[in-house]
Amino acid sequence: MNDNLPGDPQMADSDFDAAVSDPSAFFENPAAIVADATMTIEQKRRFLEGWAQDITARQRAAQEGMVPENPQLADNDAALLKYVMTSIDDLQTAPESSSVTGRQSWQRWRLTSKN
Repeated sequence: MNDNLPGDPQMADSDFDAAVSDPSAFFENPAAIVADATMTIEQKRRFLEGWAQDITARQRAAQEGMVPENPQLADNDAALLKYVMTSIDDLQTAPESSSVTGRQSWQRWRLTSKN
């Protein structure tokens, strides 16, 4: 995976699209996306909408009787989907910049996920 951040101008479009397809690999939670000062509102919306689609797909699969790959994720999906949808709503009032940069959020998540 490319070490460039989603909002980094050096990140290629294909890298950004790959990151959007798995936002939880880059961000600890939806609020970290909203707080990321390196991305535009539209980029943040793409991350959050992609995250919501992933959750919805897992929920649909569970309703169809498919066994989840990660049961712990499936147990938290309803709460996480609500969190993601609230974060999308928060984008309407989010300032364009934040005291927490995307690099800080991403690096913190990257470090904690290795443990």
